[in-house]
Amino acid sequence: MKKVFKWGMFIIVVALISGYMYIESTKPFQVEVITVTAHTIAEVIEEEATVVAVNDLSLYALTGGKVGKVRVKEGNQVSKGDLLFEIDNRELGYQIAQLNAQLISLTGQEKQMYPELHPSQIKQQELFIQQAQIQHQAAVEDYERVKALYEAGAISFEQYQQSERTVNILENALAQQIQALDTLKDQYVPTQGIDEQFAGQRQLIQTQIDSLNYQLANTRIYAPVTGVVTSLQIEKGMVVPAGFQALTLFEQDKYELEVMLLTTDVVEIELGMEVNVKQERKTGDITFTGKVERIAPAAVDTISVLGLKESRIKVIIGIEKADIPEVVELRPGFVFDVAFTVHEEHEKIVLPKTAIFTHDGSDAIWVVRDGLAELQHVKTGFETSDRVVIEQGINVGEQVIRNPRLSELKQGLVVEIINF
Repeated sequence: MKKVFKWGMFIIVVALISGYMYIESTKPFQVEVITVTAHTIAEVIEEEATVVAVNDLSLYALTGGKVGKVRVKEGNQVSKGDLLFEIDNRELGYQIAQLNAQLISLTGQEKQMYPELHPSQIKQQELFIQQAQIQHQAAVEDYERVKALYEAGAISFEQYQQSERTVNILENALAQQIQALDTLKDQYVPTQGIDEQFAGQRQLIQTQIDSLNYQLANTRIYAPVTGVVTSLQIEKGMVVPAGFQALTLFEQDKYELEVMLLTTDVVEIELGMEVNVKQERKTGDITFTGKVERIAPAAVDTISVLGLKESRIKVIIGIEKADIPEVVELRPGFVFDVAFTVHEEHEKIVLPKTAIFTHDGSDAIWVVRDGLAELQHVKTGFETSDRVVIEQGINVGEQVIRNPRLSELKQGLVVEIINF
C-alpha cells in the first residue's frame, strides 16, 4: 500500500514539474525596448575654462632698491595715473649730485687749460708795434733825404750807409714787435686734442647723469590703466631687484575664457564657433554663449589628473557682456564648464551603441514586430561615444530591444515588453 502511495506521489510531482516547464516554455520572453523617435545628435567636446582678464598687466620694479611706500592693497580699484608704489631714491640722488660736482670740477680744469688773455696785454704790445712803425717810418724818410744828399755829393758815403743801417735796424725791430704779439696770442692757444678730451669727459658724465635721472623717474610706478590690483608681491621695506614683478593690474568688466584642449580635439575647432558656457549653482545651472576668438599656434605639454603627459592647445573664448546673465559673477580664476559642438545632425533615428551588434559581418538589431523578436540588419551613420545614427533598416515608431545580447533571443521568439 505504501509502495503504491509513493509511486502515486512521484507521478504527481513529475506531472507538476512537466506542467510548469510547459507553461514556462510557452510563456512570452520579457524584454525592455526602445521606441524609435527622431532626435538631434551632436558631438560635443566638454572642458573646463578659466576666467582671465582681457587686459591683464604685470607691473615691475624698473629699478632695484628698498621699497619705500606701497599705496595700494590687493583688490583696490585704481585709476589711470594713480601712484601705486615707489622705490627709495635717495641713493640715486646722491649719485647724481656727485656727478654734477664732477662736471663743475671738469669745467675748472678746462679753464686752467685756457688762461685768459687780458686786453691790456694786447693793447700794450700793439702800442709797441705802433711806436716801432713810427720810428721805422721816420728812419725811411730820413734815409730818402740822406740818399738825395749823397747822390748830390753833399754828404759822405759813410753817412749814407749809417742811414741805411738805421732803417734796417728799425725794420727788424718792427718785425720783432709784431712777432711778440703773435707769440703772446699763441701762449693762450691750448694743446691740440684738449677740446675733444674735455668734450668726451663731459659727455660721459652727462650720460651717467641722464641714466640715473631715468632710473630716478622709474622709482615711482603709476597705473597705466584703470583697473583692479591683484597678486600684490611687494611691501614696504622689501629690497627688490630691477625687473621684480610687483603686482598685476586688470581691467574690470573685460573678461574672456581660457581653455586647454587636447590636440586631437582642437582640429575640430574653428574661429568664430559658438560655445555653450555653464556656471554651476546650487540653485540651478546658468548658461550663456561665447565665441572662439583665438587659437594658440603651438601646443604645450601638460600633466593630467591621472599623472599622464598630454599635449594641449590654448583656446580663447570671447564673451560679450550683453550675452551674460546679470546673476553670473565673473572674476579672474573662476572656472566654468564649456561645450564645443563640433558636429550636429537633426531629425535622425538614434540608438544607443549597446543596442547594436554584429551579425554576418554587418550591423544588426533586434526589433519587436507583432509580439515576436525579429533580427534586423541596419545601416549606421554618424556616431558619438555612446550613440549612433541609423540611416536604414527601421522607422520611427518601431520598438528595438535594448539588450541584444540576451542568450534567449532568437528569430521568432515570443516576447513581452516590460519597460519600467
